[in-house]
Amino acid sequence: MDLCFICLLACSICWTISPIFNSRAGKYYEEKDYTNMLEAGITGFSVGMIGTILFIIATSLCDSLSTSVVYTYALPIIFTTIASIFLYGEVISIKTWFGIFLILCGLYVI
Repeated sequence: MDLCFICLLACSICWTISPIFNSRAGKYYEEKDYTNMLEAGITGFSVGMIGTILFIIATSLCDSLSTSVVYTYALPIIFTTIASIFLYGEVISIKTWFGIFLILCGLYVI
């Protein structure tokens, strides 16, 4: 596996996880649990920054910047959809699954 792809995959995973922690920080704020709010906020920010650093590294390793942008744009959409099913029990419609299928086909073409 190419080091460029590994960095892009890790970046996408970080950018998928970051909003989960940030949303938890919002819930803790509503509950006035400021210690956990601060912890979740810092964790979400840190994971997002790690994703950004990995993206910068990937852009220097990859042959094409457009490949980097496409992967880091499309993969978080797929990962977030999957996370929403497992974490929040969301029901995904046929249109959404079709859209995810098109995204995967587009990634394969590149």
